[in-house]
Amino acid sequence: MTGKWCVGMMRAGLLVLGAAGIVFAGPIYQIVDLGALDGGQSGGSALNQAGATVGWSLSGSYDQHGFLNAGGGIQDLGVPAGGFSSTAAGINGAAQVAGTTYTAGGAQATVWSGGTATSLGTLGGYLSYATGINDNGLVTGSATDGAGQGHAFVYSGGTMTDLNVASGWSSGYGINAAGSIVGTAETTPGHFQAFLWTPGAGLQWLGTLGGVSSYGMALNDTGMVVGNATTGSGYMHAFSSAGGVLTDLGTLGGGNSYAYGVNANGDIVGYSDTAGGGTSGFLCLDGVMYDLNSLAGGESGWVLQQAYGINDSGQIVGTGTYGGVSRAFRLDPVTAGGGGVPPGTAGEVPEPGTFWMLAAGCLGVGLFSLRRAR
Repeated sequence: MTGKWCVGMMRAGLLVLGAAGIVFAGPIYQIVDLGALDGGQSGGSALNQAGATVGWSLSGSYDQHGFLNAGGGIQDLGVPAGGFSSTAAGINGAAQVAGTTYTAGGAQATVWSGGTATSLGTLGGYLSYATGINDNGLVTGSATDGAGQGHAFVYSGGTMTDLNVASGWSSGYGINAAGSIVGTAETTPGHFQAFLWTPGAGLQWLGTLGGVSSYGMALNDTGMVVGNATTGSGYMHAFSSAGGVLTDLGTLGGGNSYAYGVNANGDIVGYSDTAGGGTSGFLCLDGVMYDLNSLAGGESGWVLQQAYGINDSGQIVGTGTYGGVSRAFRLDPVTAGGGGVPPGTAGEVPEPGTFWMLAAGCLGVGLFSLRRAR
């Protein structure tokens, strides 16, 4: 209950501060450095409800390897025999990891579970890529057919099934608990359309924001979809879609933005161009977009550039730079009691300041109202 209250207070505080235009004095999130393999560089791509994270890191030979960090430090997922590199793209509640292994023969969709790597095969061709996995172990991604065309797939019980989304190239990117899949497909040469595929209703095209293309990247268990789409002016903007209606989430002042993750509360993460010409990860709550660098207190040495996933506790995973070096990070909400700094966190957490005064004030008003009601 305490954790949910803290997340709720953080959410309420952000909305009040955003609406009032108040600059808060302290961080809402603390930064956890997820570490790196011997190559010293890494990037985060997904996390589960327990905060276990996956991504990529350079090995000592500077090959890219998928990693898992489940709280005990970074763990190299390894590369199956015949492979030279790998990357991890998704993780479920059982810490099964979906990703891709690269071999001399091409890319192979792979699932790592309990220290064992399993290749998922193809749709009759040579290549496949796994991009998402749900808690039932269903996997989605893209795989080539006998003609070499990549098709969105669902993998279940040892069988890879073509979703038959389009005759051209297609890929699934996210899969929820019900097995619904979001992705994108090439509908005409050079034009792509976001889609939602559900086991019962089949295919639904999601449209654009007035431009020619859209890309569905993630969805939650209620079917809310996020991704990015071109606008009438040609820029790419992050969107959310509920009931088939696309909502433009805007940007952080720059031209383009991209959404990659959504949780059960409808909180959305991604990254955006900024007014200053850079790139920053964002958190979008109820239509208001916040720069993650501001929410983390602008901690010295860190630049939080992209966010790719958010769980129901509000933890966020992504890629930034620390001291100018690419590094995977996880953001943990700052708890009311200070919470301490987890191992691997770069620096101590400053006093939360204005936000927690607001939270304390809200709690005081609530207790006073409750006392009067009694």
